[in-house]
Amino acid sequence: MFILTGKVYQENKDWLIECPAIDAHTFGHSKNEALELMIDCVRCLIDEPNFELEISENDGIFEMEVKNYKPIIRLMLERAKAKTDLTFDDIANNLGLSSRSSVAKTMKIKHDIQLSKLVEVLESIGFDLEVSIKPKRTA
Repeated sequence: MFILTGKVYQENKDWLIECPAIDAHTFGHSKNEALELMIDCVRCLIDEPNFELEISENDGIFEMEVKNYKPIIRLMLERAKAKTDLTFDDIANNLGLSSRSSVAKTMKIKHDIQLSKLVEVLESIGFDLEVSIKPKRTA
């Protein structure tokens, strides 16, 4: 299970949601509408209409749970890279690699990625990864 978190808050008459991990923001006229729009936003960004995710909110924090984490990690890396002017060559240089192809391959997340590699790539782009480990929720 992979969970992204963010803020849900009311500003004037609208409800706003911010998900910093994927640099996504939505708003709605109600809290539920804003949460549904965040789901639509993620599905559009990932470009998989049937992508499974669940979203819940508690005390101004939302949790978006995804079953298949690879598209979300790929999106995180793409959005982080897009916020910079770095090329794959720049990232390869930051990582001390001679080839940009290994960076491009890593960012496509076709196979499982080690957490240490994910952290390394994000840090080379200029971002931190925050990980939280907690017991599974029981039904």
